[in-house]
Amino acid sequence: MTCPNGWITYNQNCYLVLTIQATWGAASSYCQAFRAKLAEPRTVQEAHFLSVMNYPVGGIYWNGVTDIAVEGDWIFASDSNYVNSSYWHSTEPSGKPLENCVVMRDTFMGYWDDVLCSTEAGFVCEKIDTLNLSFVFSSNIYRDEGKHSDLKIQWYFMY
Repeated sequence: MTCPNGWITYNQNCYLVLTIQATWGAASSYCQAFRAKLAEPRTVQEAHFLSVMNYPVGGIYWNGVTDIAVEGDWIFASDSNYVNSSYWHSTEPSGKPLENCVVMRDTFMGYWDDVLCSTEAGFVCEKIDTLNLSFVFSSNIYRDEGKHSDLKIQWYFMY
């Protein structure tokens, strides 16, 4: 895949780091506007690459990992495959029921931290190969500590 200007190539994938502060759902929508998804590191090497890429910028950055559908079942949002990662920080995931989305945290050296989906953070988009993508993901309704009432998040990608 050839990456657009401003995107970073790694292992035949394209990534874009955005420092815009957004909730997990809004960040996902931003990525969709670029025909991309929140980055979903599938290997320790890819997770390490993303953490190194973000570390100089600092802060926290969303990735496409969530347990919003079933508490404690961490999945990649684009295809609902289970996360099999050792890239969690040693104290994470914390198991708090409202912390359903995942950031890469600079104070954790890029390791993952589960936080409220309503948290505002930067994010990393991963370019989608539209020839191989067709999915619908719809979450359960959840409550995010009163910042919003009940929310239902849905993503629809079709090629």
